[in-house]
Amino acid sequence: MTRPPFLVISMLLLLSFGCASKGFVIQQTEPISCEVNSLSDHIKKLESDMAKMETRIGQIPTQLELAPADKALVQQATDKASRAAEDANRADAAVNRADGAANRADAAANRAEAAARDADQAVRKSSKIFELQQKK
Repeated sequence: MTRPPFLVISMLLLLSFGCASKGFVIQQTEPISCEVNSLSDHIKKLESDMAKMETRIGQIPTQLELAPADKALVQQATDKASRAAEDANRADAAVNRADGAANRADAAANRAEAAARDADQAVRKSSKIFELQQKK
């Protein structure tokens, strides 16, 4: 009979050590709760800052306006660039014409050299014929 009271007392002792008091739980979770609240406040502040930045970014103009004097300079530069491109095209055409003329002149020089060789051969032939006729 001594066993049942001993078991009851043992169980009561074991159960009394395993439970945490309400005050202990509050004491342990209080720092975590404060940290979570602090982080939550920090996140809200960051979200607010982000919203402000998005608003400011939306207000930035996507294209800058030039002053009238700068617009005039840009127009002058564009006009000069157009004229330079036209001049370059004309110069390119002149180079092509000059190249064609040089090719024609080269061909004419080759024909003239051939004619000169033919004339030289004709002179030699004529000289030989003349000499042969003189000997007769």
